[in-house]
Amino acid sequence: MTGKRKRPNTYGRRNSNKQSQPARSMFFPPTDQIDMSQQPPPVPPKPKSQKEATMPVQASEENISTVAAFSGCTEETAARYLRVRNDALYR
Repeated sequence: MTGKRKRPNTYGRRNSNKQSQPARSMFFPPTDQIDMSQQPPPVPPKPKSQKEATMPVQASEENISTVAAFSGCTEETAARYLRVRNDALYR
């Protein structure tokens, strides 16, 4: 049977041998829109010993009273919430 040779279906991709180039903005972000004067937040110091590292951090009375005021819970519950929240932040 001689006839036309069937071409593979390329689903409309013509010139598939050309590589698409990424946009220039991927490699060169607009620096005029970025505020370079900001400093990164300070990194807390590393603990000196294992005991110091595992000691729970107590929240200040001001923070406890603030959480208790806006949430309507007791100060004991607010202190427990802050202790758990601080523990989750530094894991």
